[in-house]
Amino acid sequence: MKKSLVLLTILPILVGCNNVDSTTLSNQTTTTTSTTTSQTTTSNTTNTTTTTTSETVDELENQVLYLESFKDLIGETFDESDVIGFSYVGDYVDSYPLEIEYSQKGEVTLYKNDILNNEYEVSFSDGDANKEIIQVRKSGNLLYVIQGLFNGTNYDTTACESYISTSQAMDLYYSVGFFDSFKLNVIDSVVSYVNTYKDTYNVSLEYNFEDVDLSSDGDKYLYIKLSIISSGSVLFSFEREDNITIENKKVTYSDSTYLISQQDGVNQQYRNNKNTYKFGELEEYTGQLLSTTVN
Repeated sequence: MKKSLVLLTILPILVGCNNVDSTTLSNQTTTTTSTTTSQTTTSNTTNTTTTTTSETVDELENQVLYLESFKDLIGETFDESDVIGFSYVGDYVDSYPLEIEYSQKGEVTLYKNDILNNEYEVSFSDGDANKEIIQVRKSGNLLYVIQGLFNGTNYDTTACESYISTSQAMDLYYSVGFFDSFKLNVIDSVVSYVNTYKDTYNVSLEYNFEDVDLSSDGDKYLYIKLSIISSGSVLFSFEREDNITIENKKVTYSDSTYLISQQDGVNQQYRNNKNTYKFGELEEYTGQLLSTTVN
């Protein structure tokens, strides 16, 4: 029997096609960005960076202010309105604590009329392989996020979720440019964690953004790590590295790695995605529209 994962690699998918309020999205993170969970994240480039660290509330608040200003800088520097998708290869490991290792290769494409497809092949370490799709489309005031499994002719719907199509939800699901996604899924998520837990736990935050010149073309390295600690135990940590290539004020390539760890590493998620971005005009979608009914 073939496996079929509800994958969070590009988009969050929840089983069951039920209407939910868009505030549910605040509890989810997407990544466009996996080896073994015993490894720590390492970049392909040797970098010497100065990181900023803090554990006091005042210092954390200053860091949050900086992250917000860095987010503004990104918005002012990069216009990603002409990014129409990206091709990618990824390696992933999930440990809960049983380990599942798999790889994925696919193509994310944004079309006219608010249709987005993530078509991919997923291969498991035991040799099983599937061809799957995640499709996002807007209908009325709802966004449908549907996962399908290829049956040899077309896709059968295996999971579906619907959301109220607020601007927040639209940004979350249709942000395909590197920095558009980075602002939502890294900066906003980290800031939310800091603001939620800084008064209750020991929170540590590191990043190298102050040392990165994004105004020039070339290869750049970004790093951020968030840790939430209680009585010497790491309740939660998020560490991410991005090696990106900027050409003519556009991110054309990214090699992104992140490690999420909970309860001193008992539960871990490791992700590595290499994305090559596509630019141009949106086209009409002429392919299969997936059913919102789970087969």
